[in-house]
Amino acid sequence: MYGGRFDKIEIMAFIADKTGITRQQNGALPEGAGLLKEMDELIKANKNTIASGKKMKKIVQKAKEFLEYYDDRDMQEIAEYYVYLLEEVEYHEETSVIDDERYYLIRELVDPKGPRQRELLLKKQNVVRQFFDIMGDKLLKRNSKQSPIVKAKEPRPHNHNHDKIHRHEEL
Repeated sequence: MYGGRFDKIEIMAFIADKTGITRQQNGALPEGAGLLKEMDELIKANKNTIASGKKMKKIVQKAKEFLEYYDDRDMQEIAEYYVYLLEEVEYHEETSVIDDERYYLIRELVDPKGPRQRELLLKKQNVVRQFFDIMGDKLLKRNSKQSPIVKAKEPRPHNHNHDKIHRHEEL
């Protein structure tokens, strides 16, 4: 129960302390919300391998090991999302799937299923932006000798619940 003054900064500090939810003074998510330092460092350290889309098994395995570090449900979901993106790059052997994911998130943000869904989508969008920031122009390079249409694969059978990664229901 809040027993402090009716002051925006104190109320926000109380909420952040009790719930772990952080907000800017205008109520928006802080810049970089949803980014996980360990995952970002893994991507930075392996950006050339990720850019090639090949020999990703160890990177994906390391990312999965990081899943154990997160007790918070939201952080766990975001960590799973990092793993999902890395698995997609591994499966398709190219990073253009990250750009496809960016467009997916933009479409979903047009009509989110509720405030928590919108917040999760914004955090995922920050993760995708972080991939772009870290990898730069390497992210969108395709094999120039092969058309993306020729290289296209059937969607891989997911061993994880796609709806869990892309929550379509109100949470």
